[in-house]
Amino acid sequence: MARKTKILLLGNGILQAFGGESWNDFLSSICKRSDLPSPDKIKCPEPLKAILLTGDRVDIAMKEKCADILNRAQISEKLAMFLKTILSLGFDHIFTTNYTYELEQAAVYPEKLSEYKLKKMAASTTGVIDKKYLLHTYNKVICNGIENKIWHVHGESRKPDSTILGHYYYGNSLFKIKDALDKIRITNSIDEDPQTWAEAFIFGDIYCLGFGYGLCEFDLWWLLNRKAREKFNAGKLCFYEPYNPEQWEKIDLMKLMKTTAGTPLVNIIDLGYNSKRNMDWEKFYTEAIEDLKQRINLEYN
Repeated sequence: MARKTKILLLGNGILQAFGGESWNDFLSSICKRSDLPSPDKIKCPEPLKAILLTGDRVDIAMKEKCADILNRAQISEKLAMFLKTILSLGFDHIFTTNYTYELEQAAVYPEKLSEYKLKKMAASTTGVIDKKYLLHTYNKVICNGIENKIWHVHGESRKPDSTILGHYYYGNSLFKIKDALDKIRITNSIDEDPQTWAEAFIFGDIYCLGFGYGLCEFDLWWLLNRKAREKFNAGKLCFYEPYNPEQWEKIDLMKLMKTTAGTPLVNIIDLGYNSKRNMDWEKFYTEAIEDLKQRINLEYN
């Protein structure tokens, strides 16, 4: 049986565990209105909160935010060492929903990450660096002699026009994803390099860490459904998240997903943790990395 492509899907959870900016902090930082409650008090899907908070000026707010991110790019030594461990695992691809560059910063730590260095990292499967959607463009990052392909699937700060926030931008991105996938014949061969991150998502084995797979992330839910519908065994998703009884709908939806062969598509791994019981997130992610190492060794060696 052909070896599956190994993909790590990272969200903002790991950064928060090490004192980074939360999603509500982020939304507060782009808010342009003083007549609204705090983001955590607004009851609507997360992408739409950004529309309300910016007065339907997400594009302008994101350009200002992205400039700020580049100007103050820095991480702690503790986070840098943790991310260096991740970069040394040997994944074929790393997907991140973050606009920020903590992974790239960790690779060059303790040196400062400059915009010049980021430009040098930019690579593309087509030879042309995308300015929008970034379907073909990734950052080539070397850490401890290991090359990593880091794909910013929702855009990156250096390219404000690529950032995806709000249903309008999610919809445009999903259209591009579907169009790209419809133009290819996805096969089960390891010899064929994916031309887009969406293609890699379909046929690779994905390990999801620090990304809550919120129900509002409809582009990634669409891809998960598309993955389940492929005629061949298109790879699985290992989802690392502590048990949370208040999010049973998401877990049930994942359990309902089966491959065309009838086997479960998603493996939910809580490591015995419950997010409602004095959760130690740093410990959880540390143990998740150790569990992940063992699974990769068993499955690919």
